[in-house]
Amino acid sequence: MGRSARVLVVNRLADCVSVVDTRSGAVKEAIGTNALPNHVHMSDASTAYVLDKSASGPKGEDHVTRIDVAR
Repeated sequence: MGRSARVLVVNRLADCVSVVDTRSGAVKEAIGTNALPNHVHMSDASTAYVLDKSASGPKGEDHVTRIDVAR
C-alpha cells in the first residue's frame, strides 16, 4: 500500500481483509468481503480490489470488493 507501512492480507476462510501495520505487526482493521476472498489488486495508492472465488452470484460468478485504503 505504497509508503504507508500498511499491507492488506486476505483471510480466505474468514471472509475479510486485514489491514496490518508493518512496523508493529498489529492488525489495525478487518474489512469484510464476499465469501472466500482470493487476492488483492492495488489500482493506485488509495484503491484496492479484492477478488473472491465464491461463485455465489446468480450465474455462478465471483465478486469484487472495492476498498478505499486512503481512509
